[in-house]
Amino acid sequence: MSGKLKCVIVDDFYPTIVELQRLCEESPHVVVVGTFSSPKKFLEALPTLDYDLCLLDVFMPEMDGFAVANLIKDKPLILMTDIYDKLKHALDLTYPIDVITKPIKKIRLYTSLEKAYKIIHYKPEEKKLKEYELFHVAESKGKTRLCLEDIIYVETDSTNSRNKKVFLKNGEQYTIMRCSNEKLLSLSSKLVQVNKTELVSKDVVKDFKHDKVTIAGIMEEGAPKKVALNRIFRKDFMHKMSY
Repeated sequence: MSGKLKCVIVDDFYPTIVELQRLCEESPHVVVVGTFSSPKKFLEALPTLDYDLCLLDVFMPEMDGFAVANLIKDKPLILMTDIYDKLKHALDLTYPIDVITKPIKKIRLYTSLEKAYKIIHYKPEEKKLKEYELFHVAESKGKTRLCLEDIIYVETDSTNSRNKKVFLKNGEQYTIMRCSNEKLLSLSSKLVQVNKTELVSKDVVKDFKHDKVTIAGIMEEGAPKKVALNRIFRKDFMHKMSY
């Protein structure tokens, strides 16, 4: 991640959204990529949203911010409230980067955004996933370095279940020898298992309907490829995709 944080605003009071947008435009730390006056519409759009930080109102008549926070799970957020007895509740039940009170004060907001910027950008070196990994691949009859983030789809080889066919963003395909799904999942935070034999990258999940996942980047019979989502893996898939 580099540059400004991509921020979404969720608040049922439109004047607050307008004011927050104005203040964020002047901030060196964030750029607003979406605004929602309805928390339900925000949750509906969540699978396709690319953002780093959410400015989230606590008290909304349609659905309160605590319920929304529980659904977006590991996404960083800053809670906002003008109901002071909600402050302790906000700190106790969720894990926001910060909680700020309304009416929003410019200096207080900027302090909070700077704090979010430092936390989200900070990645201890020892905790970083390897960008590349050496695999023994059939095509080269030796070891090849593959970029983990470039892997968008994995399927188990039909002739030898110990081998995995991996598809990359650039269209290249490789057969990785003697490699388990568990190993690939441990190496890449992008990959998620959809059934016993297939993994997909979260980056290319186009949509999800009950027992089918559509993935971008791989065409099959003139349409984006669809893979089966087994019920055993559905809960973990939905959690990782924040559905």
